[in-house]
Amino acid sequence: MNLGITNDNKPLSGIESAHISNLITELTELTEKASIRFRLLKSELESSNQGLEAANEKLASKESGLEELKEENELILLQLHQVQEELEMIFFDKLESDKKAEQAITHIGQTLAENRKAWIQSIAKSKIKAAAFFGRKLISLTYV
Repeated sequence: MNLGITNDNKPLSGIESAHISNLITELTELTEKASIRFRLLKSELESSNQGLEAANEKLASKESGLEELKEENELILLQLHQVQEELEMIFFDKLESDKKAEQAITHIGQTLAENRKAWIQSIAKSKIKAAAFFGRKLISLTYV
């Protein structure tokens, strides 16, 4: 690119000098625009970085909270399993107790039936003895 500078060190003409002056002005304006654009982009980048840092802090906080919730959930799940095991034991103990109670009720029923039968037999014998006794008394009274 030829900016109007000659190799033979001749002075530049007015047109060439004006052209160079225009190019320098253009270059200065472009440099200023680039500098403004650079500062704007730098400011946007800093703002984005601050937003990113805030988002990262928020994420770290949420991750910490998530870890706490995971630990709490694990503890609750462990407690749930313990309660389930206790309930199973209570359930099976109750089944065993119900079985024993049923056996006891059956035994009591049998014992009551046996005692009732023995009592009825005893009453029947007592009635027979009483009838025999009173029958003898009645007979002895009739012969008197």
